[in-house]
Amino acid sequence: MRQVIIDTDTAADDALAMIMVLQQPDIHVHAVTINCGNIQFDQLVKNALYTLELIGKAQSVPVHPGCREPLQKRFRSCPEVFGPDGMSGAWFPDPTTPPSGVHAVDAIIELVKAHPGEIEIIALAPLTNIALALTKAPEIGPLIKKIWFMGTTLYAVGNITMGAEFNVWVDPEATDIVLRSRVPLVVTPWETAKRDAVLSHAERAEIGRMDTPVAKFFHRVTQTLYEYTEGVEGIGGAIHSDIIGVTVPLFPDETLEQAEMHMSVELGGEISRGVTLLDWVGLAGLEKNVTMIKAIDAARFRRHIMDMCART
Repeated sequence: MRQVIIDTDTAADDALAMIMVLQQPDIHVHAVTINCGNIQFDQLVKNALYTLELIGKAQSVPVHPGCREPLQKRFRSCPEVFGPDGMSGAWFPDPTTPPSGVHAVDAIIELVKAHPGEIEIIALAPLTNIALALTKAPEIGPLIKKIWFMGTTLYAVGNITMGAEFNVWVDPEATDIVLRSRVPLVVTPWETAKRDAVLSHAERAEIGRMDTPVAKFFHRVTQTLYEYTEGVEGIGGAIHSDIIGVTVPLFPDETLEQAEMHMSVELGGEISRGVTLLDWVGLAGLEKNVTMIKAIDAARFRRHIMDMCART
């Protein structure tokens, strides 16, 4: 049984990614930890709790609120992508389950120490919680089995600035801390998601015809994402970057191309802040610190979403 923490800034795609992980019989999710990111922080917590209640997991998976701001305390959220509530304006009822009183940073430290060498962190948000856990308790670094991070870019094709991907741009200092930690880090970049993690309008409509709670939830909460993606990216569908952020660790045999390399992040500059730089051929002579996912099986990715939504 694999031991997992999901670190997230819970908007629609994150919520669906959580559901996919929680449907797997060989995964034990110890906790969901909430990091600042997509929308207003308290709504992120509510969205995670509501999602867990929807699938009957609220009593078994605690939600730990974490860092409300990045390390440098300057960023903006992106309600234009997922709607003001992160759920396409659904404004679901407040969850009845309260969040945990244990801060996410402390929860990560406690769980890693309780399960040395076993915990995998699936990171779907900026890396503030994880970076602070590694800073507060550096002894946990060698005890973390792996971090799977949805973020960064391959070729500086940004989705929040010209060259930066959102999860890194929100907190590049946190990204830098994680990159320097020597914890095994597998990264799924924006360009891979943009090519291999697209679901069409027709496929979303097919999901909308399914009579299951997850399918209805999917169809309701993704409306804004599909409208935004088509308007900004010119794609006839939506890029499900957080769902690919979980399919990569869940189904590693479906990775078609990956490469180990050194990655650094730009911390200064007005235009280049948050841009990630990759040493493709070893020019800098620095230690390889990431495994970069360059391609996955896109057809199987889409099938996983359909299967997730079809489950009763």
